[in-house]
Amino acid sequence: GKGKMIREYYEAICNGVDVRANLIALRNALKDEKEIRALKRLKEMQVQGIIIAPTLDFDNFQSSQRFGEAMNNTKIPIVFMDATAELDERDGVFFDNFAGAFKAVDAMIQAGHREIGILTGDRRIKTVRDRFRGYCKALEVNGIERRDNFILEGDFTREGAYRTAKEYLKNGKMPQAIFTCNNFTTEGFFKAVLEEKLVLGQDIFCMAFDKLEQFDMFGLNYSYLERNPWEMGKAAMEMLLERLKNPSILCTR
Repeated sequence: GKGKMIREYYEAICNGVDVRANLIALRNALKDEKEIRALKRLKEMQVQGIIIAPTLDFDNFQSSQRFGEAMNNTKIPIVFMDATAELDERDGVFFDNFAGAFKAVDAMIQAGHREIGILTGDRRIKTVRDRFRGYCKALEVNGIERRDNFILEGDFTREGAYRTAKEYLKNGKMPQAIFTCNNFTTEGFFKAVLEEKLVLGQDIFCMAFDKLEQFDMFGLNYSYLERNPWEMGKAAMEMLLERLKNPSILCTR
């Protein structure tokens, strides 16, 4: 389920971190208040450093301000991972969502696809915007007109993606290829495709943002952009150790 998928991703990150550290893991609950409370708790525990993958919406000024105050109050070195904002004054390991989406869609085009849709989420969120911009730029660079009817607006959840894809498939509106923007949209899309008795890689092509390990056993024919959370965790730990050793160095990204 959704919780299992998130847990596996962050477990891989923690495994990378754990190579060089005595690790205390606090699972976030996708709520700003709980992330702020976690920072306070870690301060009380007198940890030497913190690696955090925040889920709050940094575009929300109030949430961002409260979180920033909580960070500053810890007085503890912090390294960010996979955050939804470009935190220029903080150490961090970030995945370039724009470049990743661009490469994924460009690969689809080089494979011969010209009708390429996107199953996306709420574009008020920076991660979603960046992946959508990457999709649009790949079309533009390759001289392909962006078609609004190929932009499927979901909500980055499995259920939302399923409902959106199901409606498009029933109406026969689907393009020849689709770019699914996160694991949940990919799962929802797969469910809709299989229910409509379509064959992935034959009736419709899919490029997913991230691999779905749990679908390997089904032999589904799709392509994916793969990230390595273990390497990201390891890089974050090395960054934190360097910060602890040299507190005055410039921020590293």
